[in-house]
Amino acid sequence: MPPGAGQEPARLPASAFPRVLSRPGDINRLLNGVLSYQRTVEGQLRDCRFDYRFLYRTSDDYMRGREKFERYFYPARVQHVAGAGGR
Repeated sequence: MPPGAGQEPARLPASAFPRVLSRPGDINRLLNGVLSYQRTVEGQLRDCRFDYRFLYRTSDDYMRGREKFERYFYPARVQHVAGAGGR
């Protein structure tokens, strides 16, 4: 049996992430943690669902964020926020 086989995947506590994720490395760590949690020891997907709130500033942010996050999560709220970069 390979090392770690038969064990639950390591879980990252919420405190391992900033409250708002904007850096690609933080986002990718979170998404990898979600995938790891969703898989059971047997490699099957758990019957679970994750919701997220998505705040964006530009049209590009919106398109890239929705494409990336909706592979992992269900949108609970999507909101445009004012700021640098316009629409």
